[in-house]
Amino acid sequence: MNSVYASTARFDSARALSEDEMRRSAPSIFAVSAHESRSERFQPIPTIEVLRALTDEGFMPVGVKQGRTRDASKKDFTKHLIRLRASTTMQVLCW
Repeated sequence: MNSVYASTARFDSARALSEDEMRRSAPSIFAVSAHESRSERFQPIPTIEVLRALTDEGFMPVGVKQGRTRDASKKDFTKHLIRLRASTTMQVLCW
């Protein structure tokens, strides 16, 4: 079975990524609302808020990927993958 993330074995860097770097590679991480095709009952959880909380706890994003979409209007709402590493196991660069 092919996965949208089939080529994700090694996509991380040796340092923490900045929010600007993540936005270039995976803009859907920063979506704070749902795509218009979702119902009113759907309540999205913004990934960036979760990621910032994890960063406060010592986990740094070292790699990001975003899936493809056939519908261009869904580009900013597609699946994404974030690789985190504990800051105690890497040299942390401030962002």
